[in-house]
Amino acid sequence: IGHHTMAPSAKIGGLSSASRLTVGVGSMRRLSSTTHGIVGVVGAGNMGRGIAASLARSGFGVAQYDITADLLASSAAQHEAIQAADSLAVLCRLADAGVVVSVAGEAAERAVFLGPGGLCEVAPAGALLVDCGTVTVDFARELHGTCGARGLRFLDAPVSGGPEGAANGTLSIMAGGA
Repeated sequence: IGHHTMAPSAKIGGLSSASRLTVGVGSMRRLSSTTHGIVGVVGAGNMGRGIAASLARSGFGVAQYDITADLLASSAAQHEAIQAADSLAVLCRLADAGVVVSVAGEAAERAVFLGPGGLCEVAPAGALLVDCGTVTVDFARELHGTCGARGLRFLDAPVSGGPEGAANGTLSIMAGGA
């Protein structure tokens, strides 16, 4: 996501009308034919783009959300199993195999998880939320507590390997949670 603050409830506007890139829950037809389920990916920057492509190549469907329309369109164009979602709520309705968050910075993560229309508000009870960002221990604990209080499962899972590792499916993941 880079340098901007996330606005999770913002709608994605100005997207290409290409047949592969469809937006909204009613148009997510092709995701139902995936082998392993559908993973939500929040973020389509350097890391989120690679994570989405690696998941798609591994047989997962991917519902992806980003506030930057160009990044989202480019990421969705990588593989037919990646579909753009127009909100975090749509992404959560589609994701039956968890949601991976890969956005830049604690401010963006705070907006994605805790802001209006954020994951803690729209994810269904029991959903698994995986935070791949590097955050402070206090913030990870805050997210764990908030998620737990709302019936959500949370993993603090920073990654190592950079965009190349994300694209190649070779990230090292250091996960912690309860």
